[in-house]
Amino acid sequence: MHPRRAFLVAGAAAIAVACSACGGTEAATPTPASAPQTLEHPTAGVSISYPSGWDATTRPLTEVVWPPERLAAATYPLDDIEPGRDCNPGPALAVLPRDGALLHLFEYTKRASGDGVGDAKDFPDRPPRFSLEPESLLNYECAGLSYAIVFTDGGRRFQVHVWFGEQAADATRGEALAILDSLRVNPAG
Repeated sequence: MHPRRAFLVAGAAAIAVACSACGGTEAATPTPASAPQTLEHPTAGVSISYPSGWDATTRPLTEVVWPPERLAAATYPLDDIEPGRDCNPGPALAVLPRDGALLHLFEYTKRASGDGVGDAKDFPDRPPRFSLEPESLLNYECAGLSYAIVFTDGGRRFQVHVWFGEQAADATRGEALAILDSLRVNPAG
């Protein structure tokens, strides 16, 4: 190496070491994660928060009238998905990415003729934190293979189904649970 070049390289290295030792440069400011978005059902008194990279809607994913669907959240866009013709959200599941997730919440509201589902007292209380228990991963009549959680909150009865693509990461599963934990329900009145 040319002596002048060696001198410049050594000098630059010495300055860099001196500056880092004396705190002469500020640490880079970390970029904050995007603030979660909130989705509130306009008439049902339920809301969720969801992270960047997720989509959420209050549009039904099926044509079923009862029990009413309250909201859905997914790691992919839901806006252009047509409702399934039966109680299965088939079109939304057909585009579930291999590394994606879909949550689908509905509520067992009272019907004049009785719904045969039971009262709120027959549903377990909402857990302090949601979890996906292996025994709840079953092949359900309307939902297919999914996790299902039933619970009451504020005297209201809910069921949520959760689907994951076969390559969904633990982080995606954690985000799904965080969305469920963010669920806010106005009490029955």
